[in-house]
This record gives sequence, structure tokens and C-alpha cells, in this order.
Amino acid sequence: MNARPLIIGHRGACGYAAENTLASAALAHAQGADLVELDVVLSRDGELVVCHDLHLDELTDIRTRFPARARADGLTYVLDLVWAELSALQVEPRHDGTPAPRLFPPQPLATLDEHLDQLASLNRATGRRVELYLELKSPAWHAAAGRDLCSAALACLARHNLTRATDPVIVESFDPAALKRLRFDFKTALRLTQLLGKNAWNEAACDYEAMRTEAGLRDIAIYASAVATNLEHAHAPFVRAAHDIGLEVHAYTFRADALPAGYTTTDAALNALINEAGLDGLFTDQPDMVARFLNR
Repeated sequence: MNARPLIIGHRGACGYAAENTLASAALAHAQGADLVELDVVLSRDGELVVCHDLHLDELTDIRTRFPARARADGLTYVLDLVWAELSALQVEPRHDGTPAPRLFPPQPLATLDEHLDQLASLNRATGRRVELYLELKSPAWHAAAGRDLCSAALACLARHNLTRATDPVIVESFDPAALKRLRFDFKTALRLTQLLGKNAWNEAACDYEAMRTEAGLRDIAIYASAVATNLEHAHAPFVRAAHDIGLEVHAYTFRADALPAGYTTTDAALNALINEAGLDGLFTDQPDMVARFLNR
């Protein structure tokens, strides 16, 4: 498919900088990413906040700033705070033991508008065309709370003149119902990617194993132009099956500090994923390492 695999900066360059922040996105741009992948959720007052989790407890200083805002489950959700409150928070190294970013101190949360403005400015300044890879986080969860994440995201992208298949944005989701809604109800022309995960993750009301079959891939090809799968499924037979149906295959997430099982060097792992499996794109926490491998 792609002559050169796409380098997709996962939450920016989150191997070095606080994930999903403006600093992380700018670093991914500087390190040679072709796309900057960001996650988006809604605030109480309708702002599109770039944040991977629905709640804030694992990656921000929410318990210090707003200790009394947690729900009965003990978690404090982005949807329960307005942007004025969220903008006071700092994104920190995750509290779950994930290796800490090595270069940057904690960074503030940012809105999707701010990220789009920064990306456009960086592209103008460098003459590059780095694209946005936008993940809609849990559209069904938002819908159950009376919020339409799909509509809000399309409206924001439209404000930035991002509406066409040729525009520098790809929209992704684990939820096939949300992607079908974007394609058939909203009739968006934007490129769409179906994320494939594990059924145990409960990301959406679907069967990812069935979606990886030939019949499942054919159904995906009706509304999406690519699939993005976890690394354990990023092997040549799956890639060939998807290519035969006309789908690109991207895989997540390459991390130099957590190589796939069976590999002891980054070069060996990247050779298997890119040259042997034939991926069209690779999500990575360290865009610079993938860029160096491809440039060699």
C-alpha cells in the first residue's frame, strides 16, 4: 500500500513528553512523525479535550487540585469538569507504573482546537505536511451521558477546514457503530480507521475476533480505509488479508522500552513489523527511533 510506512506519533512523542500535550505533539512533529495521534473526550461545557482516559486520576494532578470531584467509583471524569477547571491541571507520568517521560516536566491539558492550531503553524513553519490521527474515545459512553462526541469532533474539524478525504486528518475509533455513523449518517468524506483491540478490553459492543476474519474485514472496508491492530496481530497473513480487500494496516504501539515478545533489539522488532509483516503505518511512543530505522 504505502511505499514508505507511516510514522504515527502515539499521543505525540509520549516516550519523551507528557502524553497528548502540546509539547508531546510538537516533539513528534520535530522527530519526523508523519501523523500525530491524539485522543479526544468532552468536558462538561462541551470542549473537546485532548486526553486518552475518560477520567483524570491516572495521568493528572486532579486529586491535588480538585480532591472532592470524584464520582462514587472514586474516579474524577473529564465530563464532570468545565474547561476552566481542566486547564488548571497538569499531565504527569502515569500513576500505573508506565515508564516516565524522560525530557519534559508535567504539561497542561489542551483542547483539540489548540492542537490543530499548533499543527497548522508547525506545518507552515517547516513546509511539512504532518497529519492528525484523531481517536474518538468511547463515543457510546458519551452518548449514554447525553453527549454526541462524533458530532462535536466533526464540527471542530470543519471549523479548521478539515472535511475532505484529501485533508490531513484520519479519524479512528474502537467503536464500529460510531465510524458507520460518521460515514453513513453524517456522510463524512474523511478517512476513517477501525481500531481492533481485544474483546476483554470492552472498548465497544462488538467482536474484534470476528472483525479480523475475511468477512469482518470486508465489512470494515465498506466504511473505513484502514484498520489499526495491536502488535500481536500485526503479522504478514493478517496484513495480506487486509490488503487483498483494499484496507491499509496500521499497528499499535511500538515502544523501545517494551519491545514485542521475542525481540531484544529495536531494529529486529522494527524489521519484523515493517519489512516482514508489511505494515502501512506504525504507532510509536518514540517517532525518532522509527524514523532512524526507515532512513537507514
